[in-house]
Amino acid sequence: WVKMPRAEAVHPDAAVVAFAVGATLLTGALAGLLPAMSATGDGILSALQDSSRSVGGSGQRVSLRKTLLMIEVALTVMLLVCAGLLFKSFVRLRSVDIGCATKNVLTMSYFLRGEKYANPQQMAALHTQLLAKVRALPGVAAAGLTNVVPGDGYYGDSDVVVAEHPPLPPGDHSDALFRTADPGYFSALQIPLLRGRVFSEEERLDRDQFVVINRTMANTFFPGEEALGKHLKVTFGGRQRLYEIIGIVGDTPFALEQAVRPMMWFPIFSTNLTGITNDAALAVRSRGDVTALALPIQKAIASLDPDLPVTRVLTMEQILGESTATSSFSATLLLLFAGLSLLLAAVGLYGVLAFLVTQRTTEIGVRMALGARREQVMKLVLIDGLKPALWGLTIGLAASVAATQLIQSVLYATRPLDAGVYAAVTAVLLVVAGAACLLPAWRAARIDPMQALRLE
Repeated sequence: WVKMPRAEAVHPDAAVVAFAVGATLLTGALAGLLPAMSATGDGILSALQDSSRSVGGSGQRVSLRKTLLMIEVALTVMLLVCAGLLFKSFVRLRSVDIGCATKNVLTMSYFLRGEKYANPQQMAALHTQLLAKVRALPGVAAAGLTNVVPGDGYYGDSDVVVAEHPPLPPGDHSDALFRTADPGYFSALQIPLLRGRVFSEEERLDRDQFVVINRTMANTFFPGEEALGKHLKVTFGGRQRLYEIIGIVGDTPFALEQAVRPMMWFPIFSTNLTGITNDAALAVRSRGDVTALALPIQKAIASLDPDLPVTRVLTMEQILGESTATSSFSATLLLLFAGLSLLLAAVGLYGVLAFLVTQRTTEIGVRMALGARREQVMKLVLIDGLKPALWGLTIGLAASVAATQLIQSVLYATRPLDAGVYAAVTAVLLVVAGAACLLPAWRAARIDPMQALRLE
């Protein structure tokens, strides 16, 4: 089952019930209005005249039924196209490579607050002791600390100035997302080191003037030049500090549906990042099922500080699932509605064509008595039924071109005019329409001409 985002906030109330009842009554009234109108006045005389042996059914009524059916098919095509695009977008979103390990990786967050962690030395001491305990647990392959793992959200950014570059024009500014990390974080999550190095164990507390950046930041801030060894002036809490770039690592997204942004990591064992290094996310990669480590790790945290709150005990796969929950729900919901609409269109095609065949029994009997072959009758009825479907398909595809522009902003790596989706919708609609028309056409071809004439 697909988890609905913020499902706990959704509940039925009087407004929902009133809307459902009102929509149902309005739909029933509209559905009965046209038959009621056609059954009054001149409609009775027309019906008596139309029951003659020439043709069974008013031409106006038949045209109205086919027009309504055509509209239904067109709306179904629009739903199918939008659902197909959203589903394809969701599949691509879930299969994207986020640039780090996701299998058998467990994460959990904790927050250092209160007198116990009033200074950076106390925070660094707890971080260090915790990592030592976790890395000693059986089954742990690697462990590291950061403030937010890939795909788990935006968190924040800071203004950045390259010390070796000319000052930016007044009003212009550059920023990058900020993260913290211990020396083992990048190897724990298998984020590749492209150039340079990561933090060392000695780069902590006052020796924290070093920064690691991602590839996007290197390409954005240092196009055509080497970023290693350059210096960044970064503003934290209204105060600007100078950091030397020591390493460049691979890109990781802060959210799956968002483009990768410039990102920089600072030592989590820092003296000068109070307020940032208080928040920590522990990332643990195991050799087997990582969920079995959740309880031992929480016990290790409790042994250091029983009052330390631990939140978001999740695997990386669960975090990525949360990131795509909205896309998954939207795609699934629209697919369900599209499937229901397709079923209704098929039933509508079958019902209208079956009704027309019944009304034209005498006409078909006359045609067959005059020498029409069964395959000709079957072809005639099939074409009669497929015409509104084909017109609806054409109109629906044309309308979908405009409709898909409205959902373009929520598509990931999927073009609104995706030929594969349009071709698949066309094929599905033609197959369903053909199947819905086939049975009435087959029955028409099996009519006994003598029996049909006797009915007159």
